[in-house]
Amino acid sequence: MKYRNGRRNNKKAGFKIAGIFFCIAVVALLFFGGNNTKPIEQVAADPQAIRDYIAKNREEQNDIDLVAKFGNDFAKLNLAGVNLQGVTIKNANFSYANLRGANFEGSKLENINFQYANLEMVNFMGATLTDCNLAYGNLSKSNLEGSVITGTKFSYTNLSSANLKAVDIKGMDFSYADITNAHLFGTNLSGANLEGVDFAYSDLRGVNFENAILISSILESANLTGANMKQANLEAAYMQKARLDNVDAVGADFSNTSLQRADLQNAKLDGTKFVSSNLTEANLWRASFSKADFSNANLADSQLWDTTGSESIFGGVILTNANLDGANLESSNFQSANMENSTLNNTVFSNANLQDVDLNGAVMNDAKFLNANLKGATLKSANLTKADFTGAILTNTNFANTKVIGAVFDSANMKDANGLDISKVEAQPDTGSE
Repeated sequence: MKYRNGRRNNKKAGFKIAGIFFCIAVVALLFFGGNNTKPIEQVAADPQAIRDYIAKNREEQNDIDLVAKFGNDFAKLNLAGVNLQGVTIKNANFSYANLRGANFEGSKLENINFQYANLEMVNFMGATLTDCNLAYGNLSKSNLEGSVITGTKFSYTNLSSANLKAVDIKGMDFSYADITNAHLFGTNLSGANLEGVDFAYSDLRGVNFENAILISSILESANLTGANMKQANLEAAYMQKARLDNVDAVGADFSNTSLQRADLQNAKLDGTKFVSSNLTEANLWRASFSKADFSNANLADSQLWDTTGSESIFGGVILTNANLDGANLESSNFQSANMENSTLNNTVFSNANLQDVDLNGAVMNDAKFLNANLKGATLKSANLTKADFTGAILTNTNFANTKVIGAVFDSANMKDANGLDISKVEAQPDTGSE
């Protein structure tokens, strides 16, 4: 009896096991057999296999999923000219790969490693690049216009002659990248790290550099017309012949920067630092730089006419042969500045500190020195026709061989002044018609 019961129990157990396998089979059939999409069989990432896969699926209008088909390692592969337009790729490695002339237009690229990859002339127009690494990559002549880029690294990347027009790449790392002759018209680089970047000859019109780091960057002959450079750090940058007309650089730091022959006309430079900078032959016509700091800067042969720079610091500055006609430099500090042979017609120095300034040979017709401090200043061989020194401090000032026709010295302190007898100052001749 026990034997029969045991056989009966074994049969029941067998039926249960068979039932379980049957259920599994049904589920598998429903999952795989009931779905027309077959699982992609993963194969080795071979360049020709990749090209054939892309071509076939484009022809059949199927989705392209490189990672599902070939895995995520595409390093060092030659995929030059491959068409990946509109494709989504995530978590893949294309380091050292040759993608020259590839098409990524409208593609979505997330967490892609492009380090050292050749991306010359690649089309990224309208693409989305999220958390990608393009460090040390070659993107020369590439097109990134209208792309959306976040969290991506461009340090030491070659972007020469690339098109980054209207791209928003604020806050990203471009340190020591080569962006020579590139097009960045209207691009947002606010807060970006651009230390050591080479922007020479690039189109940077209207670019937003606010709070960006541009230390030691190269901007030679770059076009920065109308750019926003508020609070940007450009210490030790090389900006010879750069166009900075109408730029807004309020509060920026150009200390130790080379701006030789740069064009800064109509620029907003209030509160800006130019400490020890080279501005020889620079054009600052009609620029505003109130409360700016030009300490020990070299502005020889520069053009500052019709500028506004009240309460600025020019201590130890070189302004030889400079033109400051019509400039308003009220309450500024020029102590120990060298302004030899400068042109200062109609310039306003009221309440300014010009102590120990060298104005030898300067032309200062109609200049205003009301209540200014010129103690120990040198005005030898200067032209002071109709200049106004009302209330000025002129103690120990040297006026030897100075032309002072029609000059005004009312209430001036001229103790120990040299080379000038006020009683013999010629009156301004009457040039009016009879």
